Amino acid sequence: MKTLLPLFTLFAMLVIPLTSHAQVPRTISYEGVLQKDGKAFQGNATFIFTLFRGNDIVWKSAPKQILVTNGLFGTMLGPFPDSVKFYGVDSLGISYDGTDLSPKAAFSAVMYSLSSAHALLADSTIKPGPKGEKGDKGEAGVKGDKGDPGIAGAAGLKGDKGDKGDSGVSGAQGLKGDKGDPGDVGIKGDKGDPGTAGTAGLKGDKGDKGDPGVSGAQGLKGDKGDPGDVGIKGDKGDKGDPGTAGTAGLKGDKGDKGDPGIAGTAGVKGDKGDKGDPGIAGAQGLKGDKGDTGAQGIQGLKGDSGNKGDKGDQGAPAHSPIASTDQSTGVVIYNLVSESGVSTDNVQLVRTGNANSFILKIPTSQALTCTYAGWWAAAGEPSTSVNVANGNVTFAASKTFSLGDAVHFSIMIRLSNKWSKIDLFRENTSDTKWYGFSQSN
Repeated sequence: MKTLLPLFTLFAMLVIPLTSHAQVPRTISYEGVLQKDGKAFQGNATFIFTLFRGNDIVWKSAPKQILVTNGLFGTMLGPFPDSVKFYGVDSLGISYDGTDLSPKAAFSAVMYSLSSAHALLADSTIKPGPKGEKGDKGEAGVKGDKGDPGIAGAAGLKGDKGDKGDSGVSGAQGLKGDKGDPGDVGIKGDKGDPGTAGTAGLKGDKGDKGDPGVSGAQGLKGDKGDPGDVGIKGDKGDKGDPGTAGTAGLKGDKGDKGDPGIAGTAGVKGDKGDKGDPGIAGAQGLKGDKGDTGAQGIQGLKGDSGNKGDKGDQGAPAHSPIASTDQSTGVVIYNLVSESGVSTDNVQLVRTGNANSFILKIPTSQALTCTYAGWWAAAGEPSTSVNVANGNVTFAASKTFSLGDAVHFSIMIRLSNKWSKIDLFRENTSDTKWYGFSQSN
């Protein structure tokens, strides 16, 4: 049976492209431990990674084959398209050989944007989180008694339906004349008063949910207003007289068709008749008053309060800041002592005199083996070409990481059962100063 164990609470970093600094891919680094039958797994393994917001899938990777060395592996997730939003992402699901591993790995903190490498590290330097002790598990609380059901609210009276207003009288046909003045606007009715709120129920102790109270009845509906009178329609304009007989004249304006002319030569076409004025608009009817709102039902009593739950698990480990400004050969960036506590049982990450390379080594002649998994990437480099390295370090065999033009270097190391994760950044490829932070179990 294979199980995927988190190395420590999952640390994930979302890197967002900048406008004034080096461009960094939208990617997340993840390292973990794979065990089979209680022993570290060795060999190639196929994984599928899924980001979740609650039970909703935010993003899912294609199948990835990853080399696992002494149970330790590391990989890059992404790059993510701009359509993927990371607010609320709270867990990472992992599938191994088609089987979903449970439980999902929870994020220890909300993913954040890297707006400036130095500003980010300044925050982690000023505000390192304290490592809390794990609390004892409390005894299971006694279940509270079920609360009495709430008193049903009295039903409000239902108002009668208003009578339908009579139809307005049709106005007589208006005489032709001058254009009438516009009619006055109808007076708008007053708004009805709001219904009186029901008395709030007494608040009791918290417990089992009481039965819901009966909803109050709907308030009375106001009467419907009478319709306004129909406006008077003006008469149609008179038809033009026929033209006088004679020779063909000029063509007049287009209008109603004239009567045929007197027999003879073609007469002049008559002018278009005037259009009748519109009738006077009828006044708008008054709006009826709004009906009163029904009274609210009385709220049911609240049940007794339940017992307090168990104490939560220990918080995520704090980040320890790292600042490496001296690139001299042998300068120690990070020192990890094994769980034995003996200072000579240790592994170190040191500078080489070249800002573009580091060495991982065991400095004293001890029968120790350090397992590591690291990756590094240049600004703007796609995730398909990110450099990855896994392996072991002993006193006789150290490991040199040649980073080239990388601006981000991440490595996870294990000595006995002591684990640490180190992240280092620099502003550009010519910068000799590296800044970052570490996490340890």
